[in-house]
Amino acid sequence: MAQLNETEKQRTQELLGEARRLEAGVKTLFDKTRYEDLEHALLALRVVQHAMEEVLEHTGLGGKISHKPDPAAHKKVTAWRDTVKRVREESAAFLKAHASEDLENALRGLEIAEGSLHEVAEHYE
Repeated sequence: MAQLNETEKQRTQELLGEARRLEAGVKTLFDKTRYEDLEHALLALRVVQHAMEEVLEHTGLGGKISHKPDPAAHKKVTAWRDTVKRVREESAAFLKAHASEDLENALRGLEIAEGSLHEVAEHYE
């Protein structure tokens, strides 16, 4: 895993600040309009912030999970990941025949969830 140098770490912190400011602005607009796509934007900005915080926390480009073996937890999280993967694959196939912007957004969220569950499963492996 590559480490962030000080310039990269500082730039990541600056971008995190920009993401937080953007979230505040989008939230203000959402609170006034209640426009559903702005709510989706808020969720996406929170995911971005979480990912950037993880990068800073681990001071690397991808982070590293320490392992705490727990076979029962590993099995449960792996089952959740497999379910998310199956739903994502079925949804992608459905999307080919039924265009839907909302389903495209859901697929992006499922992709993130699948990756996160993979990392959690590794934690308990």
